Amino acid sequence: MKKINYYLALFIWVFVLGIFSNTQLVLAQNQPGLLDLRTCGLSCSSNNYTIESVFLSDINGNPITDNFATCTPGQQQTAYISFSYTTNSGSSTNNGRLFADLLIGNDAQFLNYFFGSLDAAKNNPVTVTLTDLPINWVCGQEVRLINPVLTWTTSGSTDLSQDYQCNSYPSAQCQFSGDILVDAPLAVQFDFTACTVDGSTTVTFLNTTTGGRLPYSYSWNFGPNATPVNSNVQNPVVVYTGSGSATLTVTDAIGISNSFTQSIGVPDEISVTATVNQPTPGNSDGSISLDIVGGTGTKSVTWNDGEIGPSRSNLSPGTYQATITDENGCVKIETFVLLAPVPNISLIKSGEYVDQNGDGLQNAGDIINYSFLITNTGNANLINVSLSDPGIGLTGSPFSLNEGDWNNTAYTGSYTITQADIENGSFSNTATVTATAGSLTVEDESTFVVNFTQVPRIVVEKNQIGGPNPVNAAGQVIDYEITIENTGNLNISNLVATDFLPGDDSGVVLNLLAGDVNSDGILNPGEFWEYEISYTVTQDDVDAGDNLVNVVNVSSTQLPSPTSANAITPVSQFEEIEVDKTADKTSDVQAGDVITYTYVVTNTGNVTVSGVDVSDS
Repeated sequence: MKKINYYLALFIWVFVLGIFSNTQLVLAQNQPGLLDLRTCGLSCSSNNYTIESVFLSDINGNPITDNFATCTPGQQQTAYISFSYTTNSGSSTNNGRLFADLLIGNDAQFLNYFFGSLDAAKNNPVTVTLTDLPINWVCGQEVRLINPVLTWTTSGSTDLSQDYQCNSYPSAQCQFSGDILVDAPLAVQFDFTACTVDGSTTVTFLNTTTGGRLPYSYSWNFGPNATPVNSNVQNPVVVYTGSGSATLTVTDAIGISNSFTQSIGVPDEISVTATVNQPTPGNSDGSISLDIVGGTGTKSVTWNDGEIGPSRSNLSPGTYQATITDENGCVKIETFVLLAPVPNISLIKSGEYVDQNGDGLQNAGDIINYSFLITNTGNANLINVSLSDPGIGLTGSPFSLNEGDWNNTAYTGSYTITQADIENGSFSNTATVTATAGSLTVEDESTFVVNFTQVPRIVVEKNQIGGPNPVNAAGQVIDYEITIENTGNLNISNLVATDFLPGDDSGVVLNLLAGDVNSDGILNPGEFWEYEISYTVTQDDVDAGDNLVNVVNVSSTQLPSPTSANAITPVSQFEEIEVDKTADKTSDVQAGDVITYTYVVTNTGNVTVSGVDVSDS
């Protein structure tokens, strides 16, 4: 047989414990009442043993498959567990013990099997049989060793056959292995579940074959009433139109085959007859009672609200879904709608914006007029229909509303917009309508939102209010007035007015003269702020002759890009000089006299004159 490498650790200890000589047991016995060394934290670093096979045998260690490779599920016989192992050492060991949970079918028992001496098997395999542990084995049962551990000592000087502690066995002289499936005759068997829906029966097959050698190959035949008729999969799903039979033939890895046949009965479809009592208006007194037939075995009933059982009481109006499940897992779903007068109400709130001053802007002082459409959307008459809407002026009184009726005049309301609303960008409020029908109260809400178009806007003007115009001489003083008006609908904050007088590139921040009505430093919509500044004309201004342009820039948080205005004052130039010529002799002038002339040139204009040249001819 092939080596079962993954059994190495587990069965090595199991076999080693039970092995004293080739097929001879000395003092071998199961001692489930003694300490389980698996709880002692052993390291088990040894790899002395290799398990070649683990199988069901007779008391002499002969595999029962030698007499019958297959068996019929349900047949019983006495069997034993045997192990065939080899060792990598030529020396025998002592005080061998095998610890495991022995699982036969679904029944488990603790195994603490003392073997005593375990012979070396370096050259030829040795078989050990648990002769003190006969098994009443039923064909088809799986036999497994769960969490097996084999322990031993190399010295035979201490007898551990009847008593020992955790430290009695060296921590390294043991071996762990994974769970081990014990070889047994090939027992072919299967289970199935059948569910009938709309006259068609779906059968789900579950292969439960045990024994033989894995892997298996499968050949199914389902008979003429089935679709498909044949299959090679492990767990097929087949549709039957009537009763029939199914045969499974399994062939294991070494070519041994066995077959198993079962009759396939077609169960009746699950059928439900329901007695339903509708609830009375406003009360939870409805009931549902189910009479269930068909299906297989006992049926369970679960409801979509978490309740269980075929009968329900004290039910409110609503939808109730019952899921009926039989022992095969077949499901029938029934849905019940319990109806009673169900009151309901709907509210739609509408608003109409009124521009009080007709300026086309949404301003503080404008009005929103509200209307309320209230509709009875249920199937019961409503009384005491009442509306509330905090924050607005509301008129109206409670009224009644019959099923299907509506009313949009019983309540009206209005609201006056504030500057804070404009600054927020919107005004929203919610109305709530309530009404009663019998013992029930219904309500609905409706919110109406007015979004405001925020318009930050100012008008800046600058005018000359004093001094000559045009100017024509240095020293003349020009007086200016600057006005800023908020013509939008937003407050203007952090307003700065910077005046740039002629020839001044840095500017002067102006101080407010008048207009801040509430002294809050904010240019409110409609406010009109005033500033003044003066400028003294210089000779350079006159000489240049250019218009004197005075610019003001206004910026704010809402209008960060400057808004500008200017005032222009023209400069009047006139260029004029006068020349006076005098002589030091004007009479009794004789030939040879020298006359000296004096010239006086006077600038009688308003422009500086340069490069004056006097000539006399």
